[in-house]
Amino acid sequence: MIKAKKLLALSAMTFALTLVPFGPANAAPSAHMPETFAHTQVRSVQASRGKCWGRTSRAITVGGSVWVPAVHDGGTTNCYLERDTVHENYAVRALQYGLAYGENLRYVKVDGYYGGNTTRAVVSVQNLYHLDPDGIYGPATRSKMFWHHNWYGNGKLK
Repeated sequence: MIKAKKLLALSAMTFALTLVPFGPANAAPSAHMPETFAHTQVRSVQASRGKCWGRTSRAITVGGSVWVPAVHDGGTTNCYLERDTVHENYAVRALQYGLAYGENLRYVKVDGYYGGNTTRAVVSVQNLYHLDPDGIYGPATRSKMFWHHNWYGNGKLK
């Protein structure tokens, strides 16, 4: 009987939490509604700017070409990536390879999901190159990163 009451109370709390409004998607944080990771997800840059879904080949300074994230395969590299642990993405794989081998952040797993380690690595690169450490990969981060070529080594994009 006690277990049933606890289960019912837990169900009621879960239902009540689903009714709590988080505010409009573009609401600015305030004293009543501080910035949270959930807010960051809601105010996704993917809605307002082009998301990277593919990859394209670009030349690097030491010779050869490397894969870099692009809007679509062979498309422009003027796009953005942010935390997304649901969708596997070739653009994220290209970024993760660059982080793991070009920037020598070997804790980054090349799996195509933009999770915690990828976000941490992007923030690390942004801090290293004095960029805004928001964890979102974009043109500024791309231009500062070192990219890896198996034969020629690490270089920056030309």
